[in-house]
Amino acid sequence: MAYTVEQFAADCRAILKQDPGPAGREQVIGKLRTLLMEDDFVAAHCGPDARVGSNLIYEDPELGFQVLAHVMDKGYEGGPHDHGASWAIYGQAVKHSDMTEWHRTDDGSQEGKADIESDREYRMERGDAGIFENGKIHSIA
Repeated sequence: MAYTVEQFAADCRAILKQDPGPAGREQVIGKLRTLLMEDDFVAAHCGPDARVGSNLIYEDPELGFQVLAHVMDKGYEGGPHDHGASWAIYGQAVKHSDMTEWHRTDDGSQEGKADIESDREYRMERGDAGIFENGKIHSIA
């Protein structure tokens, strides 16, 4: 039986209500990996007819988490950034993305500027998922 985005959202809600911390987030990553391997989900939200850009698939009315599909029609290379006080669970539905995780080498005293060095580089393929915890600097290509 297919695993749907509705089931995924309900699972995420139940997991995060019970454990909103790192262990709960790891369970959500596992559920996302399952969803990313569902051909119907991929065709509906990430296939050739999907709207290019960031598409909101689901927003939880109680916990406020969102499920987004970022659909790119050509190569994309984003600069290093973080999500501030928020964490982001991410996954790959089609093709691949090259990820880089960074760390600061400065003392953080210059607002809007950071000296950084690469920590880790890796390629995400279909079905891969992970997390950027609060303040983790990363870039995506």
